[in-house]
Amino acid sequence: MDPTALTQANWAQTSQLLITVWLFFGAVAISTTSLILGYAIVPSLVETDHIPQQALKVRPVMFLAAFVFFAIAAFFLVRAVGQSGFIDTIYNRWWV
Repeated sequence: MDPTALTQANWAQTSQLLITVWLFFGAVAISTTSLILGYAIVPSLVETDHIPQQALKVRPVMFLAAFVFFAIAAFFLVRAVGQSGFIDTIYNRWWV
């Protein structure tokens, strides 16, 4: 398998795809961090009296943020799959 030479348009599409993939990973990181904070860390710190009981009020905000960033991550994943169609013009076989 010999890939074709990359044109300026291919480089532009590759750049857009990589930006989308990095935005996907960033949204996943923020979503999982919010879930970990809301489900595990904040309740644990309240239970051990390291932070005040009022900190539990921030949990719904963290769950909302996790949901929003999960939806954003899903959007970027679908967008990345849609943008990856140009790879067929460079590599004619995906699995080898």
